[in-house]
Amino acid sequence: GPPRFRISGFRGGNGYPEIAEAPGRDGAAPHLYVTWSDYTNGEVDVFAVHSDDEGVTWSKPVKVNSDPAHDGADHFFQWLAADPKTGDVYVSFYDRRFDPTARTARMVLARSTDGGRTWRMVYDRKSGPIAKLSAYGDTVWALEGVCINGQSAPCGGSAMVSHNGGATFSALRAGGAHLTAPDSATAMFVDPWTGTLTRAQDG
Repeated sequence: GPPRFRISGFRGGNGYPEIAEAPGRDGAAPHLYVTWSDYTNGEVDVFAVHSDDEGVTWSKPVKVNSDPAHDGADHFFQWLAADPKTGDVYVSFYDRRFDPTARTARMVLARSTDGGRTWRMVYDRKSGPIAKLSAYGDTVWALEGVCINGQSAPCGGSAMVSHNGGATFSALRAGGAHLTAPDSATAMFVDPWTGTLTRAQDG
């Protein structure tokens, strides 16, 4: 489907693809992952594919959200991160399966530990968006409150960190609009207005 679509209650929705890379094991080629959302199944679902040969060939799309296809629940605004140490892959997205009126959404974090072949929901946030993921060694860094409800970019949010593969998060006194985590103890954030680089260390 097209990359932009109408979502009830939002000024606009999109399923723009994201790409991430995780190193191959035992000298193998890096693993590439791409995720996007579209309405192939009637409602908007999140999909992922992977490549084990540097993008020459790709797997068939796998639906990331675990609810049944054709149930009418939309899933959108996905974000992707691959853990360069463990090889695990994470996708967060808005999820409306919990509201039969399709008006409210929770933020869900899904994790794949088998190279993107299967996905399991590991975190369910009742309110507030999670976006801009980064992961290293089972530590997942996330920004919340990033560019929602038609807010003009650049925009940013506050940071959270998980040390158990995304099962639970704790808040940090840091944030921005861009995020990268060079190791499990440190994350770097960029302020979208000033360009200031902030280094956040958990604990």
